[in-house]
Parts: sequence; structure tokens; C-alpha cells
Amino acid sequence: MAVRLEWIIAGAALTIFAASYAVKLSDQSSDLSGSTKELEFHDTTFLEVDQNGMLGRASAVRGIRDAGILHLRYLRYHTDTIRLLRADSATLEERKLYLDGNITLDQKEGFYYEADDAIYDKRTKILQITSPFRATLKRNVIEGRALVYDTKHKEATASMIEAVLFTSNAKEVQ
Repeated sequence: MAVRLEWIIAGAALTIFAASYAVKLSDQSSDLSGSTKELEFHDTTFLEVDQNGMLGRASAVRGIRDAGILHLRYLRYHTDTIRLLRADSATLEERKLYLDGNITLDQKEGFYYEADDAIYDKRTKILQITSPFRATLKRNVIEGRALVYDTKHKEATASMIEAVLFTSNAKEVQ
């Protein structure tokens, strides 16, 4: 009884096909499970630029991009109208920056704001403070429940405010 070469080749081909099918199934199951984390970084600075120049600079101690959403810890952000915007944590979803914890905004030639929760729209350059806030400019102090501040046009709208404002004298006393 002789074994024919055709039968050996057919058996080897069947074994190879079965093994490749099993490997393909195991690869598919490993792709379905797992993290969606795309990027993680530490002590990093980002520069936003276009053809006209720099739009802004952001630095963070730690960051993770997960499912297209960027989560940052200890954010520091600068633009042409903002000297320094700081927050304990921030989440960037498309063009909106959701800020949480110890938020401070030092406006160039303007007020210094403090709050706990805010949203900054990078396209319109509007800061919406959604928690009680405090704004100071020299000796002037404004406190309120919520604030919408257009950093580009330097216009603010606030609710439930208490303020201490000092007006300048027309004549100096000698």
C-alpha cells in the first residue's frame, strides 16, 4: 500500500488553511478588547500656529488623548490676548477647552480672574465661567455667580455681582 503524493500535498494544504484560519480568529478577538488610548505624554508644550503666526501655546504636566478627546493635568495656556490661563485639569473637545479646579486667567492689560469651573472656546476666544468667580484689576474687585468674557473684544457679562470699584480723579491733589 503506497501513499500517493497528491494525498500528502492535499493534507498539508488542509492543515495550513486550518492553522491560518485559527490564527485569524484569535487576532480578531484581541483587536476588539483593549484601551482606546491613542497618546500619552508628560511635561510637554504645544504650539498652535497657522500661516499668519502663532495662535497659542499650551503646556501640561501630563496628558492623555483617548478616543479623540485630550485630557490635560496642570494646564498653562497663552495667546495674544491672554497672558496666562491656568487650571488643575482640562479637557479639549474639538474647539472647546473645559477647565476644572483652581482656574486663573491673567488678561493682558485687563482683569485677573479666579474660578473653579469654566469653558474656553478657542475659535471665538470667549471664556464662560460657570462657577462663582472673582475678578480684580488693581484695587477694583468684582465677584459674582457666573461670567461670560470675550477676551478678543474685552467685554464681560456677569450675573449676581458684588463689586468695589475705584474711579480715577479728574484732578490730582497736590
